[in-house]
Amino acid sequence: MAFHPNEAQVEVQLGGAPDLPHVLADVLLWTTTLAEVTAEWTHAREARLLVTVRGRSASGVRFLAYGGGPFADCLGLVQLRPGEREGVSLDELYALLNLIREREAA
Repeated sequence: MAFHPNEAQVEVQLGGAPDLPHVLADVLLWTTTLAEVTAEWTHAREARLLVTVRGRSASGVRFLAYGGGPFADCLGLVQLRPGEREGVSLDELYALLNLIREREAA
């Protein structure tokens, strides 16, 4: 976690989860505490999917929460080329999480 007092922003790196579904669940959990939420996903270096969420707390502090996992964990459901990024809705993040869980359970 990093706090930038000059910018009134707190950055939270969500890590330690064993796989992408857990990281997505953590990111979505953070969104429940924030207002004015925006999100994006990126096909980042080293074949990773990076998910970034920005929003504000009730007191107005800006938060940036991010995390990721192996791009292969997307199971072909995210169509981004390496280096590409795209704005995404929270519904899309939730749908991706559920689709991955369904495919893993099958």
